[in-house]
Amino acid sequence: MVSLNREIKFWRMLKRFFQHIRYDKYRDIDGPDLFRERLYVRGRDINDLIGTLTFTEAIFHILLNRIPTEVERKIFDVVLVSFHGGFGYSPPTVLLSRLSATTGTSVAHALSAGYAGGGKYHVGAIENAMMLYSDIKDSMGTQLSLEEHVDKYINGLLARKETLYGYGHPLFKKDPRPDRLRSILRELNYSSEYIEIYDAVSTLAYEKKKLYPNIDGINSAILLSLGFTKEHGTGLFLISRTAAMLAHVVEEMSKEPFYTEDKLYPLIRTLERERELQAK
Repeated sequence: MVSLNREIKFWRMLKRFFQHIRYDKYRDIDGPDLFRERLYVRGRDINDLIGTLTFTEAIFHILLNRIPTEVERKIFDVVLVSFHGGFGYSPPTVLLSRLSATTGTSVAHALSAGYAGGGKYHVGAIENAMMLYSDIKDSMGTQLSLEEHVDKYINGLLARKETLYGYGHPLFKKDPRPDRLRSILRELNYSSEYIEIYDAVSTLAYEKKKLYPNIDGINSAILLSLGFTKEHGTGLFLISRTAAMLAHVVEEMSKEPFYTEDKLYPLIRTLERERELQAK
């Protein structure tokens, strides 16, 4: 009996070994075929992708298991560019990366510190905005028009004093990016039920709370339209924002330790003075 159990364990171990070294296009996202000395991504030889796909298309492909159309590629590219930088020291993802770098940590540790700064109010807000639009779509019946349903939904949300994720901004009265992205969608003649929901929610958010959409507000609708789920949202934001994080980390490492203080604290004082003047 002992000998039989050992034999079973051996064959199971051998099976796992062969599964590890042979790529299975029906089960594996990506992996090597060590016998053929090849690498595969979603069933395609990676050498067939190198030089054929842009990085934007490659991200789309590995996440959704299909190559985007030309219009989808342009739209997805717009989303990634809109997230990748622009706020200097102020975002926690960048600030924490710089603070970590200035203490002498490695690049990897500095970036991981920035990733740890992503919560439901920063970076993770897009996930909540995607949940909002998905819930509006899923709860829509046939009795009400889209505008009527959105009006009822948003009124209920505000009555419960819940956060309207994707609207409002801590620094801007009006985030300058959503209008640009919306105009590109019109130029490409691209629409979907999620984009229509975004338009309706944006109108109501301003009418009822004088809130404009932020970048999460529009990008969440775009990503849902492309086929991404809320689980993709935070990760896609971080893939894009990593470019700015890395640029700041490299600059911080080229300076003296604690160089951040030269710009960080004056920035905070400037913002405090501006808020005091607005309050008056």
